[in-house]
Amino acid sequence: MIKRKANSGSFLPAVDLWNPSIQTALVNGSLRLQRGQWVICGDRQRKSRYVGVGPSGVIHCVHPQGKGIGGAVVVSRERFSQCCDLWGGMCR
Repeated sequence: MIKRKANSGSFLPAVDLWNPSIQTALVNGSLRLQRGQWVICGDRQRKSRYVGVGPSGVIHCVHPQGKGIGGAVVVSRERFSQCCDLWGGMCR
């Protein structure tokens, strides 16, 4: 179970999707993430954004690509929105 830090508001720390127990919990529905939640997919320095779980159990995320402000590698809002349009209808 993921616990919120004191005084953290409604935001949770980024979830590590390379953890097999997290993957299992997402696929079987015992863990639910909000679309857009920041997640970790290997590289802890560059966070990805969660889209959803497809009907075959595939976890869809948008990974960082390109340079943002200050040279940081980011997930742009436009790219995230496009991926949500593409995958969102089939994800829960």
